[in-house]
Amino acid sequence: MQFSKAEIEELVNNFPACPVERLIKDINGFDGSDQNIDQLYDVLTWIADHEVELSKLRRIVEKKIIDYRFKDVKL
Repeated sequence: MQFSKAEIEELVNNFPACPVERLIKDINGFDGSDQNIDQLYDVLTWIADHEVELSKLRRIVEKKIIDYRFKDVKL
């Protein structure tokens, strides 16, 4: 399956500065401090601001998976 960086960059603003990895790291390192909570809210805000692009990206990946899995199926 081919999925180019250009396709992702076209959909998600500021890619590859996507904060998903940071969110996971912050959640795993959650210590309850005000600073840590602010960091988590910042990342969640970024995700909320980009839900449309991320939804488009999800649909493209799903379509690519379906196309890949059924490329050899002949009717």
